Amino acid sequence: MQSLPPERLARTLVLVEMQKDERVEKMRAGVLRKLEENPEMKESIQRMVKNMPVERREQAMVSIARQTMMATAPKQTPSAGMRM
Repeated sequence: MQSLPPERLARTLVLVEMQKDERVEKMRAGVLRKLEENPEMKESIQRMVKNMPVERREQAMVSIARQTMMATAPKQTPSAGMRM
């Protein structure tokens, strides 16, 4: 990348950062959508974050929900084609 002209390097870095932000936002929206589909989990998480500052609640809810979903998701077993 160092052989790129400075303007091209700057554009590349901005593009990479924008793509990262888009991935994070897409994941956050997906977690919030799943949370809306599961009212029990949503209510439970809302109770956990009720004493947090308002501006941090949504991010905390997303973080807790993501961790919970990952922990409770069925584990994938390697397919027959994969050998370890």
